[in-house]
Amino acid sequence: LSSFQELQLLVMRLRPDLGHHALAGAEERALGEEILAYLQNAQSKTLAEGQKFIKTGNLDEAQAHLEGVLQQPNSLTADELKTAKLLLASTLSKMGLNKLRLRKFDEAAVIFEQLISDWSAVISNERLQKLMLFHACTLYEAGKQHRENGDWGEAKKRFEAAKETKKCLIYSSSITA
Repeated sequence: LSSFQELQLLVMRLRPDLGHHALAGAEERALGEEILAYLQNAQSKTLAEGQKFIKTGNLDEAQAHLEGVLQQPNSLTADELKTAKLLLASTLSKMGLNKLRLRKFDEAAVIFEQLISDWSAVISNERLQKLMLFHACTLYEAGKQHRENGDWGEAKKRFEAAKETKKCLIYSSSITA
């Protein structure tokens, strides 16, 4: 990525219905709708517990609970297992967006990278594209933050990582088109 404008153009090309300032708001709404849909299907007591944490906005507790649930996959039906995985992926997405809003770009980038690498088989291709876009944007912002702090080495690493993520995003977009 040679400039922020180039990044904005990429966002506008991939999602013309979203302005570059509205990305987080639209993604949060989509995540909220997705989480509510999964929670309505949560019938087990175990998933109801996770539902309680998500509804109260306690994402750290939701993450810990759902990770614990997934360590005991035999205690769930196939549908409950799928729902637990999707809920955890959605919870992590929300956590990444919260870090982004707090301008904790390095922490957000780690979360988005984890989602892309660990959960790509669970989430939809459209959601994966969005996460890759958020990852590239977050890395770029982290690079700017490091540059402003005078840490040129870390800034360069983040800018290069953003550029690589952009290449992956463009390649992935061309495959699904």
